[in-house]
Amino acid sequence: MAHVVEIEVASGSCGGEVHAVGQKWLFDGYTPEGMCLGAFNAIIPYIFTLHCGGVFPWAEPDERDTVDITCADPKGITLRLTRRPDK
Repeated sequence: MAHVVEIEVASGSCGGEVHAVGQKWLFDGYTPEGMCLGAFNAIIPYIFTLHCGGVFPWAEPDERDTVDITCADPKGITLRLTRRPDK
């Protein structure tokens, strides 16, 4: 079963001035509109793990639905990915 994943710019500064802290998208299997490809490329392995129901072995049990990933941009933003509960 595929899960919806929320993406949020949690901190940092975007070198391309494309993203700002607090900006959010929902991932449902497609590249979110308005997200630069550099940021999406940084999160793609992690977002598909959450989207497809996987977990990260390093995550604490109460943090298995969330992961923070830093964009490769030299200034760098941190993107927080959160698997939303199924309805």
